[in-house]
Amino acid sequence: MTQYAGESGLWAIANIQFKTLPNNLCLVIRVDTGAVSVMDARWKPAIAFLQPFRSLKQHLGVLVQKIPAFRPHEKTLLDLLHHLCRDGILVAGKQLAADLVKPSSTPEPERHPLGIAVTTCDRPQQLERLLASLLTNEREHGNAWRFQIVDDSRHPDSIQQNKDLIVRYSNGLDLQYCGREARLDFLDLLLDELPQDAQHLRWLLDTDDPFHAGQITYGCPKNYLILRNAGGRLILIDDDAVMKTWLRPGTKRAFRFGEVGQARDLANDMQSLTAALKAQHQDPIGEHAKILGHGLAAAIHATRAAASMDDLLGLANPGHLPVVDRTDTRIKATMNALVGDPGTADDISLLYRDQDVLRVSADDAAYRRLLSLPRCVFNGHPWSMLTNQGYFLLATMAGIDLGPYFPPLMPVGRGEDTMIACFLKLLYPGNLALVLPWAMEHLPIPPRPWRITPEKLVEQLSPAAAWCIWASASAIGTSSADPRVKLEALKSHILGLAATMAGRDRLRDEFNAAIKQNWAYLYGELARTFNNNQAAGQLWRVDMDCILVGLQQLLASADVVRPEAMAYLIEQNRRYFETTDAWNRAYALVSAGLPTYRN
Repeated sequence: MTQYAGESGLWAIANIQFKTLPNNLCLVIRVDTGAVSVMDARWKPAIAFLQPFRSLKQHLGVLVQKIPAFRPHEKTLLDLLHHLCRDGILVAGKQLAADLVKPSSTPEPERHPLGIAVTTCDRPQQLERLLASLLTNEREHGNAWRFQIVDDSRHPDSIQQNKDLIVRYSNGLDLQYCGREARLDFLDLLLDELPQDAQHLRWLLDTDDPFHAGQITYGCPKNYLILRNAGGRLILIDDDAVMKTWLRPGTKRAFRFGEVGQARDLANDMQSLTAALKAQHQDPIGEHAKILGHGLAAAIHATRAAASMDDLLGLANPGHLPVVDRTDTRIKATMNALVGDPGTADDISLLYRDQDVLRVSADDAAYRRLLSLPRCVFNGHPWSMLTNQGYFLLATMAGIDLGPYFPPLMPVGRGEDTMIACFLKLLYPGNLALVLPWAMEHLPIPPRPWRITPEKLVEQLSPAAAWCIWASASAIGTSSADPRVKLEALKSHILGLAATMAGRDRLRDEFNAAIKQNWAYLYGELARTFNNNQAAGQLWRVDMDCILVGLQQLLASADVVRPEAMAYLIEQNRRYFETTDAWNRAYALVSAGLPTYRN
């Protein structure tokens, strides 16, 4: 077999197209470079398994495992892999890895100012628990972070208790209380400069805006924080977290590109869960702060972590890597793993991840145990995971690099995590989110069902979630344009269609089609897992069968979302895009660094 130069190392298939040729041949065309190669059409099924970075021998092993009929043709397949390398159809990991960690030829820009915020709402007992842990953390590590405590409580008793807590803990912590009065003062300062934008800015920032009557407004306080820290970096801490961190024994100091999975370690309670973990002794806030906003090479240097080709590309495919100048790629968001209650995570994921299914549903007793467990989990990875796949977890602590621009969140309903994730993927494709391997404690709550029925999936569609599904189905994220340009394209589309009855009908069809596409993927994953786990317990199989039938019925219907619910989703999205010009003006005003807005 002929040896070609440069074939050692890791390789992955690029984005390609096929063109049929005579004599059962096909032309393989690499989309980004135009490189071409000719191959026997019978090997086309092998291409789908070449996406992850592997050595050529590892690729061969996967091919004969996944397609047993290929086993007698190992030598021919290995020749084919070398042929694809020679013709430039496979991407060489060695050069990519070197480019990714190579310092930029120009000095790294100064990182944006840092703000740290705690959001709380009618949970003074949990806020006290967090403040006590912050005080302990500051004393142990000798820090003096400044915290903005954003109180969105509705009950007077909770507000007073929170104010008392701020006074008591201000002896040891640098705390700034931001209640409703402070947020309205900030809004008034903006409106002094932007009186024409009063209606739109109140809709985005004021939880008591008449348009929000009867709705939950989780997005308003976060919009306030994003705008108040515009142009800077923002670390968000949830009030039911605590500054206590854990990781799996054997966790490596390494960065890896890839998709963030949903594998979880389950337990009956925190004590039994953490007994299998290793306590961390570091300042979790400092771990976020030293990485957030850095370029990739600088972030790796700051953590003193290894950055070999095998580390970086061990779980990746070319689609996981940034699409713009890789030497200028920045860490746009940081997240840590979680120990305890996973929040509003999509519970149905437990049913279609094979690694979970084998563990929790091998027999009826195991499945009954799962359904009776509190949602007490560890969801960390054994390394730092770099992703541009649209993942954001806001259950304990997370960081966002807001400068020079970050869009507003939908002020009503849930789904703020999902919306931030969508922004990261669609608007900033050349930047990355970094999921740190250590987990912060998140207060467990009473047991909730692990199962989600298709009907529940429909009920959980907030305006933010519907927007994300619809926007992700568009081609807007393939462009490297300024994020404001991308949002302007989406805005023009939605507002243009929402202006007429026929246009709103088309928007309804677009939303329904995107949601169906999303759930069709879920159905395919569930069906695959169902077929791959014939030995699973009967109760699990009955539940899975019911879910599959329910999804089939939804996908077969003309509208997966009821017309009245769809009308609400579209109306909220119309209002959202009407506010973006006002938001842009306010963001520019605050980013300018005026003292009245930066204190």
